Amino acid sequence: MTDSTTDARRDDYQVGVYYFPNYHVDPRNEAVHGPGWTEWELVKLARPRFEGHRQPRVPLWGYEDEARPEVMARKIAAAADHGVDYWIFDWYWYDDGPFLDRCLEEGYLGAAAAAGPDAPAHVRFCCMWANHDWLDIHPAKYTDPRRLLYPGAVTRATFDRMTDHIVERYFRHPWHFHVDGRPYFSIYELGKLVASFGDLRATREALDSFRAKTRAAGFDDLHLNAVVWGRPVLPGETTPADPRALLDALGFDSVTSYVWIHHVPLPDFPETDYAHVRDRYFEYWETAEHAFDLPYYPNASMGWDSSPRTVQSDAFGNVGYPFTPTISGNTPERFREALLMLRQRIEALGGPRILNINAWNEWTEGSYLEPDTVHGLGYLEAIRDFFSRRGCQRTQSQARPAGSTRTRPSRVLIPLGCPGCLVKERQLWGCPPELDVPRRDAWPRACRIVHGAFHRPYAQFAFLAQAQSLQRQVHVLAHQVGPNGSAPVHQSRHQRGPHTHEGVQHPVPGLGQCQYQPLDQLHGELARMGRLLNVVRLYVGYLPDVSRVLAQWVA
Repeated sequence: MTDSTTDARRDDYQVGVYYFPNYHVDPRNEAVHGPGWTEWELVKLARPRFEGHRQPRVPLWGYEDEARPEVMARKIAAAADHGVDYWIFDWYWYDDGPFLDRCLEEGYLGAAAAAGPDAPAHVRFCCMWANHDWLDIHPAKYTDPRRLLYPGAVTRATFDRMTDHIVERYFRHPWHFHVDGRPYFSIYELGKLVASFGDLRATREALDSFRAKTRAAGFDDLHLNAVVWGRPVLPGETTPADPRALLDALGFDSVTSYVWIHHVPLPDFPETDYAHVRDRYFEYWETAEHAFDLPYYPNASMGWDSSPRTVQSDAFGNVGYPFTPTISGNTPERFREALLMLRQRIEALGGPRILNINAWNEWTEGSYLEPDTVHGLGYLEAIRDFFSRRGCQRTQSQARPAGSTRTRPSRVLIPLGCPGCLVKERQLWGCPPELDVPRRDAWPRACRIVHGAFHRPYAQFAFLAQAQSLQRQVHVLAHQVGPNGSAPVHQSRHQRGPHTHEGVQHPVPGLGQCQYQPLDQLHGELARMGRLLNVVRLYVGYLPDVSRVLAQWVA
């Protein structure tokens, strides 16, 4: 049922990132909060709760609707470019049906469908059944009890319907993530799982039924992962008295964590330093290696700040979630240092090279990799530097020591485009999907265009100015350097056409006035700039205003 590209392998890293899908409209949320409500509203309303507190956090890409396939395609492209191999969707299904599912069903799977049946999966997907109680905490008041909206425990009939959907809709999808040929499925709260069925025997029967369905669908088996913690965070969460015995009795295949603070108390209010939390997590990790008979997939956490989920006019005290201490000092540089430490320990242990990160977009819990207006793509770049197969393959001796001046190599392989763009790029240029181009610090203008500006609708004017500058440079160079040093062949306006390379037309802005010999005979600088300008043309299909301007150049 799977090909080799779907499997997590011991000789290569597989980096997963948790994805929290509450940034699209859902009927349940509208019933509680009003028409059109998404969790972006809490992000916008957040305010500083103490001196030096950085709120609100503003997303660099804007307050996007993740249920739109074109929005998800951009996220997939950015994640793939920075070394993310798969998303673990926080996935909700209660007795009365699914919740927050349009992000996956319409956004991600819609983007996959738009890419075409033969398109490679740039970022795979799997699900973590978030079977915790859903409480009315969006936002929460300082003293009021947390009202239960949807209980996490479900009936066996609900579980059977749910797993039928998972196997048929998700496991069979070619973009699903597998470990050793087995579709990966994670369960968040073990206590609620057992409470759903009453006892261990009934719970094991339900899970065995899930495995049987998976095998009947043509897979070797199910890879069942458990999220285990030592400290509850959400109200109503429970911690198993003996997680090792519980996991053995239920037949799980691996263990992981969701977030560092599930294992580390935050001693200082309102801020606890990131390094303290990191070091205490590493102590837990060492314990976990001996506490379970199963592989443990380590976790990296970007930060923590759940204050946006509090009523902003209420006092801010340490009275329980979401009124908790925050994590401070979690800069991209310190996150990068944590990733280096994680990689060093993973390699020292010699176990599976699977790492799960919190989180892609937990904006209202202060743990997100998506770029904001302060740090940009800094957190994603940290992942790319240490774990991306496409990124810089730095050795430990090359890694930047803590406190040293930030340095980067000048060149790196950068994959070009979103789902579908790689195919277009091959058709246009007849060359591999990865080109050796300078990195952002070595070539700031072009890389800002490719990696940053096209994501920001409000930055279109700046984008156009940069693109026009690049276009002018290509145009000038095209009139200075011809094939093998010869002069270009000029054409009249009515003869003007797209640039041609070995019989394939390339509508490259700025080169339409000249007809050249094959690309590989041109001066290297012209080839480099022409390729990048074409990449710009591919990317800006997501920005209608920019596309119209560039269409005029092409014409």
